[in-house]
Amino acid sequence: GSTFKLGIGANVQDKLWAVHHLDIPWRPSDVTQREGRMLRQGNRNDEVAIYRYITNGSFDAYSWQLLENKQRFTSQIVNGEHPSRSGDEVDEVVLTYSEVKSLAVGNPLIKKRIELETELQRKSMLKARIERAKDSARERLLKFPQQRGQLTEQIAAYEADMATAAANRTEDYSITIEGEVFTRRRDAGSRLLELTADYAYTHEPVEIGAYCGFPLYLTYDSTGLHRVFMLKGKAAYTVELSDSAQGQAQRIDNAVTGIAKRLDELKNALEQLDQDEVAVREQVQAVNPYDADIRMLTRKLRKVSLELGMD
Repeated sequence: GSTFKLGIGANVQDKLWAVHHLDIPWRPSDVTQREGRMLRQGNRNDEVAIYRYITNGSFDAYSWQLLENKQRFTSQIVNGEHPSRSGDEVDEVVLTYSEVKSLAVGNPLIKKRIELETELQRKSMLKARIERAKDSARERLLKFPQQRGQLTEQIAAYEADMATAAANRTEDYSITIEGEVFTRRRDAGSRLLELTADYAYTHEPVEIGAYCGFPLYLTYDSTGLHRVFMLKGKAAYTVELSDSAQGQAQRIDNAVTGIAKRLDELKNALEQLDQDEVAVREQVQAVNPYDADIRMLTRKLRKVSLELGMD
């Protein structure tokens, strides 16, 4: 069937095992549509075949050349990886069209030259991908010192707050709220909930007490939309509001006891950062594995071009 009769929308993929291109379409999308009847979900065959019929030394070479050029242009726009004015990078579909074109050329040297150009483009494409990854790695290397500095400062702050909490924690529960000491969590929680109502229209942070050596504030979170309690030491510890008095007191206590866990997470993050920097640095310094292949192919292409009398 033709591309428009059978190549679009025909659900025949269940047992289809071969597609035969009897002619050469004018659009790369037509090739995709034809092969898409078979290369899709639902096909029960593990292996399928694609046949392309061409004639040596015929106009077929020119037709596949047109498809190659069209697909190269389309692929560069779709990929958008190199927004330059010249189109050098190609994808696998373009290279496939180029290979089929070479089969239709009668002169063996011309065929050899096209094959070498195709392979050189393929290797250059793979090399470019690795170089882009290296560029990203170089940018990441520049950020490691700042990230390490931030983590080191946070670790120092949490270690100081750990010492403050240890020096001020007592066996019995004790929290100071507006000068009054509470020794029962439920009573302390009830008073905290009352203060949220008392300062309902106050947008500036209000210091309302202290717990385990840390000043306790009633304030807003970073979005400015939700009211929270905050313990401030060298670092700040946000405590969400609770519906129950007991729960509110417990959440403030959890913020202090959770400092140790957070400190361990920061130390692990710093260790992971050191490992990542080593790996990224090795990636940047690694030799591109396609450099040698490209040099070899370039020499072969130059030799064939000279045999053809090309400059």
